[in-house]
Order: sequence, then structure tokens, then C-alpha cells
Amino acid sequence: EGGYVARLGENNGFEETYSAYTLGNTFDSEDSTRAQAKLMGEWLQEYGFNLNYAPVVDVNVDPNSPVIGGLNRSFSNNEYKVYEHALWTIDEFKKKGIISSVKHFPGHGSAVSDSHNWFTDITDTWQSRELDPFELLIDAGYEDVVMTGHIFKSDWDSLYPASLSRYAITEILRDSLNFEGLVISDELFMGAISDNYGFEEAIITTINAGTDILLFN
Repeated sequence: EGGYVARLGENNGFEETYSAYTLGNTFDSEDSTRAQAKLMGEWLQEYGFNLNYAPVVDVNVDPNSPVIGGLNRSFSNNEYKVYEHALWTIDEFKKKGIISSVKHFPGHGSAVSDSHNWFTDITDTWQSRELDPFELLIDAGYEDVVMTGHIFKSDWDSLYPASLSRYAITEILRDSLNFEGLVISDELFMGAISDNYGFEEAIITTINAGTDILLFN
């Protein structure tokens, strides 16, 4: 992603990179965002990667959200700016042969807890505009990968978070937004899943929801 979440960084021989927040708010420049994406794409290409779990297209609804806003992982509180910066990033990755994976569907930016550790309910905080970056990208022809979030929205599914929900993945992402690319789950050993659903149940439910790739770390 760049910034805080950078697997290729100063600790293993690469340059420090800007966070999405810095790119989208401090600079808010197509040239700056493209330049960083081009640099990261070159690194990934050189070392044999073909898929990157980025960019983040969560809208910065709550700047104190522990896993998104609090770590400066969102480009902006403005959903259209999120779309623009994500589009530029995806385009630069594509030039280097890198597949993108936008995340975290249907929007993690309002969450007040961290789905790495806890059951994360966005029912009362989620805003419909959090879908806009996904919809705008899909309408612009995006068909790489969408990563689903372990975020629970009870008016969509009273039993399962979006990553395990057929309503979220098949009815909304596929049928309503017309996404035709691959769907990948967020990491299925994260606390939001492992502490609340059995391993077998999580796997079966995720597959039945319409997910193409199950992520484990």
C-alpha cells in the first residue's frame, strides 16, 4: 500500500513510501500518486510479484478508525478523490504487469474496531457513499480483484460479515455493481472470523457466498 502497510520498505532495502492519506490529502496530485505507484510497481515487477493487495479504497469516514483512518491508509474523506487516486494507482500497476486488489468491500472506513482482532459491526456507522469508489471503478472498467472485509452490517446480513455473506458478494458486488473480476477474502484467520465462526463454517460459507480465492496467512 505504501506508508504504514509496506511489505517492501526501509527495513528490507527499499525506499520509504508515502501513505495513501499523504498522497490524497497533503499532495492531492495525480503526478505524485502515479509516481509512487510506478515506483512500487517497478519493485514488484523486478522481484517477480504479479498481484498486489492494494490500493485501499475505503473512504476516510472516521479519521480515528483504528485500522484505516488511524493508520493513514485512506486517500480521502471524499469518495470521488478516493476513486481518482485509486484509478491512477491501478493504472500504473497495470503498466508494470501488476494485478490490483482493491479493498475492503463494502467499506471499512467507518469501523470503530479492528477486524484483525475483534468482531467489527459497521451497521450504525457505515455510509452508502462508501460503496462509491467500488462502483466508480467498476463502471470505469475495473475487473481485477476485490477484497472483501470482515465487517458486519446487520441490515445486509443478520448472520455473517460481508466476507462470508452471499448477499454482500453475490447480490450487491456481482449483481448490483456488475463486478466481473475475482473476489478474494480478507485473511480468514483474523479475529473477526476465527473468534466467532468455526474454521469449516467459515470456509464453506465464504465459498458459497461467491468468493473465488480464500486468503490465509
